[in-house]
Amino acid sequence: MLYAGTSFETAVAETILRWHGQIVRGEEILISEVEQLYPRRVARFVSTRPLTVIDATGLGLAQIEGAVTSVLALPTGCGVSSPKPIADDIFNCGAIEYEKTQGWGAWFRAQHPQADGIQWVSRQYNVGRCLVLFEDLCGTVLEQIAAPVPLYEEGSTEREVVRRLIGQLGWGVG
Repeated sequence: MLYAGTSFETAVAETILRWHGQIVRGEEILISEVEQLYPRRVARFVSTRPLTVIDATGLGLAQIEGAVTSVLALPTGCGVSSPKPIADDIFNCGAIEYEKTQGWGAWFRAQHPQADGIQWVSRQYNVGRCLVLFEDLCGTVLEQIAAPVPLYEEGSTEREVVRRLIGQLGWGVG
């Protein structure tokens, strides 16, 4: 599987800034350049054909919720709440709940076996979308458009974007 964002900002928010909602107001946060920024690379891909993705955004998610609620075809062990649990149960979870998320992914895949992946609204950068792409169906149609570049190289556009996003949260870099 390949996890991706539809924009660079989305990818940064979902990887580096993903736990910002757990911060206590007023708590000082420093992102470590050495541990969290310098080791990372940015890779960009394009598809050689249109991808078919399961739409788990907005109205697409409402249709999925309706199907699950009406058919009661809930994945085993997904730990859903009621009455409309889908978005929170799938996308708003921490690492301890990834097994549930994987259960939902398998369920989505069983419902649409020809889909190349799933897209949903980023909870960290809600103007962007996240994607999980299934390697067995679309791995050969994704082409890397350039060599990966350092995320945090001095003077790079990527570094400027990272610093802007961190600054918008009121965090620092150390």
